[in-house]
Amino acid sequence: MRLVTQTQDLQEALKSIESTDSFVTIDTEFLREETYRACLCLVQIAGSQTTLLIDALSPNLSLEPLFAFMKNDRILKVFHAARQDLEIFYHLMGEVPQAIFDTQIAAMACGYGDQVGYETLVASIIGKKLDKSQQYSNWMQRPLSDRQLAYAGADVVYLRTIYSHLSEELTKKQREHWIEDELAILKSDRTYQLDPEMMWLKLKLKNAQPHYLARLKAIAALREEEAITRNIVRRRLISDDLLTEIACRNPSTVQALADIRGVPKTLAQGELGQKVLEVMAKANALPKDECPQLDLAQRGQKPPLGHVDLLRVLLKVKVEEHKVAEKLIATTSDLEDFLLLKEMNPRHVLLHGWRYQVFGQEAWDIKEGKKGLALTGKGIKVVEARET
Repeated sequence: MRLVTQTQDLQEALKSIESTDSFVTIDTEFLREETYRACLCLVQIAGSQTTLLIDALSPNLSLEPLFAFMKNDRILKVFHAARQDLEIFYHLMGEVPQAIFDTQIAAMACGYGDQVGYETLVASIIGKKLDKSQQYSNWMQRPLSDRQLAYAGADVVYLRTIYSHLSEELTKKQREHWIEDELAILKSDRTYQLDPEMMWLKLKLKNAQPHYLARLKAIAALREEEAITRNIVRRRLISDDLLTEIACRNPSTVQALADIRGVPKTLAQGELGQKVLEVMAKANALPKDECPQLDLAQRGQKPPLGHVDLLRVLLKVKVEEHKVAEKLIATTSDLEDFLLLKEMNPRHVLLHGWRYQVFGQEAWDIKEGKKGLALTGKGIKVVEARET
């Protein structure tokens, strides 16, 4: 295990890995409690011959050789629960690393459970217990302790064995294509691009009046843009609850804004408060037909709970039958959207590919009343529906 703090050493080490390995395992240590973007502190890379601990905070190290390595599509980069790591690289590099694999997704396809943790896989596949005492340590401190370095190295060393094991399982079960959709999401630039104009859709709405929605959209976009510019977490500017309350109360003056419970004077009387009032005034001036409109689904239309529960029973039957994680087949949101379909839409996640074969086809027949579920001596099974 080697701590890398110099650019030249990084170049030479990565060049050596490129000449000997077809895949590497990668993890990162970062902090983002108070910042909008994560602060990358350490990058761990394990090849077959060496493990690199790359000090991203070293003043003598440029990450450019690492970025070039991440763009090399001839070497597979294996992560566990890759999304946060890839988001960090995306914003540092300006693009998603090439040739990636996620062992958490692979483990779901192999029946290890929903969003299985790395520690669980190490225990079940390798038979070792990880020391997680350094998980929440201060990764910005320098020098890093021996225990921190050992913890960081273990996160990629064991991952090589886990990847090989899961890769063999996927091949044996002919399920490589089962994880293609999830990996495609991780490889897409859109996954890591947040549109400030869409952030209001993530908030809990107080009502669906067009001008309230216009104000909410405007303030949420402003908050997002300010958070990015200042590199500060959203809640430090305006909390979600306070944001929706301001949009609902619709203040037009600094004093009216300050009178809202929970609004600090520093916000109301400061630059951000003035910007809030300005964007709300513009939102209020919009013609009603230019304000955001919510369709029935966005207003909270849901299928009957009993219908969702029925498909959940079928889902559990299929999970047991195929030994696959439930959430890899379908989430509750997937089931609800599915039940609201008026006609079969092959673009729906449950109506194409392996999910259709495993679950969607029989789920549609149940939805249409052509099939049902029956309790037998051997458990629950799908049967042809009979009219009585």
